[in-house]
Amino acid sequence: MKHVLLGLGLLVGIIGGLLWAPERARPLWWQALVLLLCTAVVVAVLWIPIGATWRDAVIASRAGAPEGSLPLLSRQEAAQRAPAPEVPVLVQVSPNVQYDSLSGMWSAEATDAAGQRAVVLFESPPPEELLRARQAILRVSRQGSDVLWRVQRVAQLEPAVVLPYIPGLDERARILYFHVPLAWGAVLAYAVAMIAAVAYLRRRQPRWEYRANAAALVGVLYTVLATVTGAIWARFNWGAFWNWDPRQTTILVLLFIYLAYFALRASLPEGERRWRLGNVYLVFAFVTVPFLVFVLPRLMESLHPGGRGDVNIGPVLSADPSALNPLKQILLSAAFAAFTLLLGWLWSLTVRSRVLQERLMHITAGGEG
Repeated sequence: MKHVLLGLGLLVGIIGGLLWAPERARPLWWQALVLLLCTAVVVAVLWIPIGATWRDAVIASRAGAPEGSLPLLSRQEAAQRAPAPEVPVLVQVSPNVQYDSLSGMWSAEATDAAGQRAVVLFESPPPEELLRARQAILRVSRQGSDVLWRVQRVAQLEPAVVLPYIPGLDERARILYFHVPLAWGAVLAYAVAMIAAVAYLRRRQPRWEYRANAAALVGVLYTVLATVTGAIWARFNWGAFWNWDPRQTTILVLLFIYLAYFALRASLPEGERRWRLGNVYLVFAFVTVPFLVFVLPRLMESLHPGGRGDVNIGPVLSADPSALNPLKQILLSAAFAAFTLLLGWLWSLTVRSRVLQERLMHITAGGEG
C-alpha cells in the first residue's frame, strides 16, 4: 500500500506537470492548484506536531540517560547530571497528582496511545488544562528509569493530528518530505532532458533543444536543493554538513556532470553545432544517473541508509509497511506530487522563456536587416 501511495503521488505529478506541452502556458486554475498543494504540504510538514509513545521515548533516551539513579531526583541532583535528551510524547495525564516532599516535585501517571503507562514529574503543579485534556504532547526527559520522566514543558494540548516519532530524529525527520522528493525530481528532470535530447537528435526541431536544455537546468536546481537539504540532515544526524559519504559524493559528481553540460554549451558559438553536441552530451550524461544515484552508493559502506551491508534501505524504499505510517505515506505522496508538479511548471516557464528569447532575437535581427 505504501508504494502504491507514493507511486500515485509521483504519477499525479508526472501526468499533471510533465505530459503537457511545455510551450503552452499553464491555465490559471492549474497554477492555483499547484500553489495550493505546495503550500499545503509545506504547512502540514512544518505545522503538524510530532508525538512519541513511551516505547519510542525509551529507545531514544536510554543511551544518554543515567542508569542506577534514585527513583526520584531532586532539583540539585538533576542539575548535577548530564542532561538527558528531550522527547515529545503524546499522552493523557491522570488528574490524580501527588506531591513528593523529598524531591519537591509533583507526579502523575501518563498513558500513551498504545496504553503504556509511566510516571511524569512536574517542577510546579501541572496546569488544570493539561489534567482535563484528552491528550497532550509533553517534552520529557528520562529520569534513570523507563517509567519515570521529568516534564520539561507542555508542547501542545489537544493536537488534532500528530506525526509519529522516529527515535533519534525527532524534529529533524521533517526534512524527509523535502529531501526525498527533490532528489527524485532531479532524476526525473534528467530523464526528461535525455528524452528531449534524443528527440532533437532524431528530428532536429528547435523545440526539443529548448525542452532538453530547460529540463537539464531545472534538474541542476533540484540537485542543488537535494544536496543542501541532505547536508542539513547530515549536520544534525552525522555531525557535519559534509562527510564525503558515498551518497553525498556521488550526488556532487552528478551535479558537476550536468554543470559541465552548460560549460560545454557556453564554449561553443550559437547555432546547430552547439545544440547537437549539447544534446549528445545530455544523452551520455544520463547514462551515469542510475549508476551514481542507485548503484554505486549501495556498493559502498555508507552513513546513508542502503549502503553495503545495511539492511535498512530507508523508509521510502523499504518493503516494511511500518517504515512509514499511513499519515506519513499520505504526506510524502502529496510532497512527491507537489514537487513534481512544481518541476513541470518550472520546466514550462524555462522553455517559454527560451522561446520568447529566440523570437526577440529574430525580431531584432530582422529589424537590423
